[in-house]
Amino acid sequence: MKKSLLLCGLLTALVATTISPSRASATPGATTWAPVEMIAAGGTTTPVSYPYFTLAGVTTIAGCANLGVPTGTTKVIFAMTVDDRGKEQMSLIQSALLSGRSVLVNYDTTVTLNGYCQATAVYIK
Repeated sequence: MKKSLLLCGLLTALVATTISPSRASATPGATTWAPVEMIAAGGTTTPVSYPYFTLAGVTTIAGCANLGVPTGTTKVIFAMTVDDRGKEQMSLIQSALLSGRSVLVNYDTTVTLNGYCQATAVYIK
């Protein structure tokens, strides 16, 4: 009985330390409402190979990579996937940029594209 309890305890500890760290270090959050500052297509000749955007005033988010855009400034880059969801989100971002409306971006620092934060949700005001 003691051996099986000890074994159960060890297995539980092993599973907890193997599974928990990735979610424990996750930092879900949201930006404040901010206007879209820039949209870029990304590509093989740019530092970010995915379509991306920046928001005015969003200069640092712990766990998200920054890029000097334009040179001399630091902005958080929100990279977008090129699947249907990413295209829908980018459509909202483009609408906000063209209409001058603000957006709120939800993110999770464990959901990144090459270190750049990926929007998990986009809202337009």
